[in-house]
Amino acid sequence: MIFFFILLTFSVAFSQSNQGNIIYFGNGNGLDFNYDPPKALTDGVFAGGSISTICDEKTGKLLFYTDGINVINSTHKIMKNGNDLLGHASNVIIPYPQKKGLYYIFSISINDSVTSSYEVFDPKKLVKTNQNEWLKLRAKSDTVNQSNAKLYYHLIDMNKNNGLGEVIKKNQFLYKCIFSSLTAARHANGKDFWLITHQFRNDNFRVYLINEKGLQENFITTTIGEKLFYDGMSSLYERRRKIKISANFQYLCLAQYVLTNNIQIFKFDNNTGNFLKFIRLVDKDMYNLRGLEFSPDASKLYLNFIEHNSNKFFTKQYNLELPESDIVKKSKSHIFYNDHTRNAEKFSFWGDMQVARDGKIYALKGVNNGWVSTIENPNEDWNKLKFNFEAYTYTQGSMLDLGNITHLLPPFFSPIKIDELFSRQILFDTKQSKIESWHEPILVDIFQFLEENKDTKITIIGHTDNEGNSKENQKLSFQRAKSIADYFVNKKIDKNRIKVEGLGDTKPIIDNENEENKSKNRRVEFLITE
Repeated sequence: MIFFFILLTFSVAFSQSNQGNIIYFGNGNGLDFNYDPPKALTDGVFAGGSISTICDEKTGKLLFYTDGINVINSTHKIMKNGNDLLGHASNVIIPYPQKKGLYYIFSISINDSVTSSYEVFDPKKLVKTNQNEWLKLRAKSDTVNQSNAKLYYHLIDMNKNNGLGEVIKKNQFLYKCIFSSLTAARHANGKDFWLITHQFRNDNFRVYLINEKGLQENFITTTIGEKLFYDGMSSLYERRRKIKISANFQYLCLAQYVLTNNIQIFKFDNNTGNFLKFIRLVDKDMYNLRGLEFSPDASKLYLNFIEHNSNKFFTKQYNLELPESDIVKKSKSHIFYNDHTRNAEKFSFWGDMQVARDGKIYALKGVNNGWVSTIENPNEDWNKLKFNFEAYTYTQGSMLDLGNITHLLPPFFSPIKIDELFSRQILFDTKQSKIESWHEPILVDIFQFLEENKDTKITIIGHTDNEGNSKENQKLSFQRAKSIADYFVNKKIDKNRIKVEGLGDTKPIIDNENEENKSKNRRVEFLITE
């Protein structure tokens, strides 16, 4: 069954956002995407950790950033009442919908006694030992059993203190025994947000809605995937975990950093807050995962890890457009690797990864002197990728945790063009014409466009592979197109705005020599006709 295919990052109706224009990561380093190319920053104040940053939606200027313990304003000083937050393990910033200047910080604390994992540093005085001190403090806090991890929220008002902000509410407890990473997604309505968490020692996602009334504490639970548990290992990095959401909010990858093969990918419905399906990547080479990221169009997944039983660092690309059973078998590729030597350190990706608003993936590497590398065109197949291994060099050193850019919409990428919107396709299983749950997001996006453009008319064209005879295939292709048309009509789109065609097997986009190619031909296409 085909599970993954390119979904739309629908932004025709949304204005361009600059909220993610600046990110900070370890040892005071950062990147400013208000410049082209992005400008390297060295004025940050944190030695390391999970650092989230938020900028002004219109201007892209820095508002504040946080490590989950201290909140730092645009002058790089602690915000009023912005110290001693509980949340050193992971954090995310979410704007309060329709309340100008209000922001939530959600954070996870594994050990509430660690209220100052590291002090705020003067960037001019940053030294390499700061990184070591942070590692010791973080490791000390991480020795506490994962079941003690707690989720807190804090509220920031940027209208206070002459625009420098104030923490007006902090350390508000939500629940205990949480997986030590969290993320957020924009609601399909374009206004609200979802806070996405996972419980520990079970297979439950717990998702909170944030709307114009604030945080809704009646959460949504989806039981899906494999249980998460503490594996008894003591090393800091061996017990690190990460949740990563795709930039179109449709897929989520959940990973435990050391357990071999423990990489799960879920289909997320950002209309209901539920998870619909999951797969697990089973790759015998995978071990000690260091970073992961989706491509901007969510068609690819990238993993940085150490090969099992070796000291070689690998980056692999997985093609999520392939049928589920073929994702690992047919698309895994060793893009490059190194043997963990200092000379090879430059020519590798072995730290955290993050897709940014320019559509590139940024990866951290190095310990003493830090480099930020880039994958210049991450939507492409592995054999077409372009890399810049030394895009940025930082003499202050670089932590392995890249700044936390949360894909909070409007998307950080340029608004999608209408011709790109209608160049996407819906793929079907063999002999099938029924709309499946994983078709829903792309249909919702096109429905929203049709709702906002009342005079637009479209043609829906169905296709098949070459299995069966031509007459049967023409009928099947028409049924596929009609099922899509019925979806829109049932949502009150005027049927006179929609034309349906079935071309059978007469217009393949690729030869039908194998199952992979056939799967791409079993499709429905959309055209704007008026």
